Amino acid sequence: MLNLQKANKLKDKILTSSLLKDAQLSIFVMGIAGCGLIYQYLLASYSGRVIGVMEIAIFTIMTIMILCMGIGSFFVKKIKNKALGFSILESLISIVAVSSIYIISGAHALAYMLPEIIAQQFNIPIEQAPKYGFVSVLEDILEYSSYIVAAILGFLLGMEIPFLAAIREEVHGKHLDNNIGVIYGVDYFGAAIGATLWIMILIGMDVAQSLQITSFVNVLVGFFFILSFKKYVKRCNLALGVQIFTAFFIYFACQGITDWRKNLEQAFHRDPIVYSQNTKYQHFTVTEGRNSVSGEPIYSLYINKKTQFTSADESLYHSLLVYPTMIAAGEAKDILIIGGGDGLALRDVLKFNPESVTLMDLDPALINFFKEPVYSEDGKFVNAQFIELNENAFNDERVNFVFGDAFLHVRDYARQNKKFDAIIVDLPDPSHPDLNKLYSKTFYKELHHLLNFNGAISIQSSSPQSSKEAFISIGKTLKSSGFYTQQYQRNIPSFNGQWGWTIGTKSLPMAKGRIASYEKLPVEDEWLTKSLLMATFEFGKNYYKNIDSIKVNTIDNNATYNYYQNAWNELERSVFE
Repeated sequence: MLNLQKANKLKDKILTSSLLKDAQLSIFVMGIAGCGLIYQYLLASYSGRVIGVMEIAIFTIMTIMILCMGIGSFFVKKIKNKALGFSILESLISIVAVSSIYIISGAHALAYMLPEIIAQQFNIPIEQAPKYGFVSVLEDILEYSSYIVAAILGFLLGMEIPFLAAIREEVHGKHLDNNIGVIYGVDYFGAAIGATLWIMILIGMDVAQSLQITSFVNVLVGFFFILSFKKYVKRCNLALGVQIFTAFFIYFACQGITDWRKNLEQAFHRDPIVYSQNTKYQHFTVTEGRNSVSGEPIYSLYINKKTQFTSADESLYHSLLVYPTMIAAGEAKDILIIGGGDGLALRDVLKFNPESVTLMDLDPALINFFKEPVYSEDGKFVNAQFIELNENAFNDERVNFVFGDAFLHVRDYARQNKKFDAIIVDLPDPSHPDLNKLYSKTFYKELHHLLNFNGAISIQSSSPQSSKEAFISIGKTLKSSGFYTQQYQRNIPSFNGQWGWTIGTKSLPMAKGRIASYEKLPVEDEWLTKSLLMATFEFGKNYYKNIDSIKVNTIDNNATYNYYQNAWNELERSVFE
């Protein structure tokens, strides 16, 4: 009887110990799963901003990482001591993840500067720098550095779950039924936690902070794993030493990431960077240059490396975006602006003395930069010139702000039967599927519902020169939504050529005819005149020759997005060939 009691106690003790080990392993699985998903999001997001083509970079990075995770999982069986292998793996993942920012930003900056470096080294004009053979291969390697890093990191991440599954069976001393199912079940919970943390917190943080937090979690997992399962870890002191080294490496590496990125980001801009910021939705950069003749300062805004405006000629762009619509709308009192986070379109709208302006924008951080004083670390008022440029428009009491997805807000306004006399759509080019929906027939039909009968709408429509098919598609889509539609163009030097807009009315006469009825512009502009404005509606006689082959853009077919991407890819090929 006594021996039976001892046996039961021993059995209970073993069971308790096994359950404790399972609980510890479950925590480790959730930790690494959360970190793994955050690494995928972080690397995809950062690479998209560096490469400049967000959707292609994000989808490609995710695909490569998932593929390489599968490959990595097969290599675990080659590691004899699974516990030691797992602890070292956590350090490797942290080191590669933190180093990835240095590698990606450095490689892309070098690829950008390579022709200039070769030209200086061999004392030849930059246009004569070689572009083929070894130089071409080197440029490709540098350009694809994001994908190479993603493959390495994905390979390492793919080894984690098989390692822990094997360790769990080693701890239990037997083959466990549904072992993989249990591990992956916990893994999914951990991934969900990681995704939630990314969406709620990390996405809006600086990349150095996000990396530091995430990689430290990997180190903590490795450290506590060693302490909890040290009987299974050969060379335990060595493994602990590696974790400590990794922790110091992460700390010091992350301290320098911000300065490193700032210095390399400068390589992509001719003028000195005076401010840059990562927001929850995008990365924007402000530069300050000088007019080569007058010496006056020239300020430029870039979002995800794409030019948004330059102070030297932004008035050309914004006058042509705003004036035709406000004139065609007549006595416009209630105005809706979609986008326009720099306040420059709003500045010109306010010249027409409306009663109210509703401005919809996705990113409150960008609005804040153009509204409230922002100071650098050395106390410099870095955005004073931009608040002056938009004439403090965001602080006008007639302006109402609506933050969030314009597609959803416009739909809600349509259901509430809200009406506006003029609508101005100043959105980035349709370079992403999420932006494409804001150029779709569905969206334009909602805007048609919001516009008063005699009102007018204008839409920035990309380049009629570089992205002709996308430009025409925007015009056709607006027309298919019930508007009387016309398009116009003007050379904008900072955009490297012609730029285009689309204007629509709900009733006749069309916009050009309404503008023609005025003897002169009802509100003076520093450069725009009636004759100049009328001339912008002119295109070459064969410009619309192939209009019948251009598709109307819908949410399903992504026509405008595809046209734009094809034009962008063709432009890149012509530049590098």
